[in-house]
Amino acid sequence: ATIVATDDKGGTVTETLEITILAVDGNLPPTIVIVKPTNTITILTTETADIETKITDDGSIASVTIDGEGVTANGDNYNTSFSSSTAGTFNIDVVATDDKGKKSTKTITIIVEKPNEDPTVVITSPTDGQSITVTKGNTNIPIVANVTDDGTVSVVIKVNNTTVSNTNSGNTYTANYNATTGGTVTATVTATDNKGVVVTKTVTFTAVSYTHLRAHETDSYLVCRLLLEK
Repeated sequence: ATIVATDDKGGTVTETLEITILAVDGNLPPTIVIVKPTNTITILTTETADIETKITDDGSIASVTIDGEGVTANGDNYNTSFSSSTAGTFNIDVVATDDKGKKSTKTITIIVEKPNEDPTVVITSPTDGQSITVTKGNTNIPIVANVTDDGTVSVVIKVNNTTVSNTNSGNTYTANYNATTGGTVTATVTATDNKGVVVTKTVTFTAVSYTHLRAHETDSYLVCRLLLEK
């Protein structure tokens, strides 16, 4: 409490008093100080969080529980640890009871998360080393990949180091490569998850362009000739 006295000349004097309000029986409840953690923390299901508290009383402490388990004193310190194999948000109650039966409670919040899993990338088409013949009416070669992750993921598909726009349906990502000329083609699929983990897969295939067809050859004839020329 602060007391301010002002005289007729405008001078002031200020005094501050500390007032302790006791319960009817004169007994104060225990005082709990959370030493660690001081704020909400996040750990993984593979990790353990240390819990440190300091608990005092105007009399004596009869018992302390943390998360429902009794804790043994080390002076005024009552420490334990917490872990969980299940992800979720956990409110850990620290309850102190003094020798007169008065109780105090403070709550610690700990968030538990699963460890991050790397994205999984599987290029389903074309296969590595495959030869693909394109026709005059259709020069597109689809690059198809299946990408999964335990969080969110962004996918970039490149053909011969050039980014090709892709679309997805669920976990399937597709980009169309316009093979107007033949030759060796390298397709790369890169997945980046929400934790920043990057996974890249690559396949190399051969595009056989319709411009290599002889005038009298049909597509099926070309396939036969290529087999014979191997």
